[in-house]
Amino acid sequence: MYRVNEKVAALINRFKQPEYTGENRCFPCTVLNTAIALAGTIVLAVISPIIAITAFVVAMGIIGLRGYLVPGTPTLVTYLPDWVHNRIGPGSHQDPLHEEETAQSNLAVEETLKQARIIEECDDVDDVCLTDEFESDWQLALDHFGTRPNQRARLAETLDIAPETISFEKTDSGFFVHVGDVRAGRWLSEAAFIVDLASEQVLSTGLPTWEQYQDAERTELLVALRTFVERCPSCGGVIDTDESVRRSCCRENIVTVDGVCSACNATIFTGNVS
Repeated sequence: MYRVNEKVAALINRFKQPEYTGENRCFPCTVLNTAIALAGTIVLAVISPIIAITAFVVAMGIIGLRGYLVPGTPTLVTYLPDWVHNRIGPGSHQDPLHEEETAQSNLAVEETLKQARIIEECDDVDDVCLTDEFESDWQLALDHFGTRPNQRARLAETLDIAPETISFEKTDSGFFVHVGDVRAGRWLSEAAFIVDLASEQVLSTGLPTWEQYQDAERTELLVALRTFVERCPSCGGVIDTDESVRRSCCRENIVTVDGVCSACNATIFTGNVS
């Protein structure tokens, strides 16, 4: 029995298309192919309900394993107008590897930071820079949270829990904070976690409206501030910005910008360029 199950699993894996399923699944492709399967089922139901049900189950199995039913769908979906994509599933092409950065809100991040005197127009380039006052406080906080005791103490204060219940874990998929047996948060790296911890402390005291923001809004503000980091808080290395193009299954190519430490390879921020 075990060998039979093993052969079945091997056959399924051979049939699968990871580039169009799981985390890479294109939601508009799935919706379109499901609609096609339903239409075919209705037609077959006129001939035989049993055949129709069987065909629908097979069709959904193919969509589940391969991502689409009709060959060429990922290419065809590219030509659908934007309003169709937005109606079917806006934001369906977010990179699942960057789950911590997917929180979205209607907050005008740049304007909020400018009004709070956290960022301002740069003097010498057409860009925005941190204000001297904020940068000074921020750097002190970055230095302070470079140690585990200080990290644990800040989290305990913020979450109102005992420091000894907090533990940390580094893996290939990111940096994790656990409270007891519960995973409380995930970051791209320990360096990104330190930056967010420092930013949260400074914003909680320097931004009057901080407590009024929803979690998604706070996340956007914290992630935005990561882009201003010039040196890694974990190892002191310079942060290099790398731009790459990632092919989407059913829309135009997606340009991604990553901020990575040149010394310890820690990712500080990552995001798509619109």
